Amino acid sequence: MEKEESERAHDEIEKLVTADLISDWKEPSTRGDLRNFAIRMDSQFGKLERRFDKIDARFDKMDARFDKMDARFDTFKAEIVTLINSSGLKYAGIMITANIAMFAIFGKNYS
Repeated sequence: MEKEESERAHDEIEKLVTADLISDWKEPSTRGDLRNFAIRMDSQFGKLERRFDKIDARFDKMDARFDKMDARFDTFKAEIVTLINSSGLKYAGIMITANIAMFAIFGKNYS
């Protein structure tokens, strides 16, 4: 609610400043004009900041998804190691575990 009111106030100010700039564009700038321009720029930066906040939230969601995938991969790796060690194929288990570890190391570096 508060954000919407703030956005409406910024939009209203921006409309007034834009109308003022259009009507008096041939006249020399005054302090008021510079102040209005600064208000307009501040309004634009506020909008950009809100967009970056939304993008950050999306990246946070993606990080959570990658964390879930890492947890699944670790569980899968543990299950494979247990299966191989219990079946007596120690050498194959060591090789597969080494390959999985290398994949995990390089996979995390490139993601």
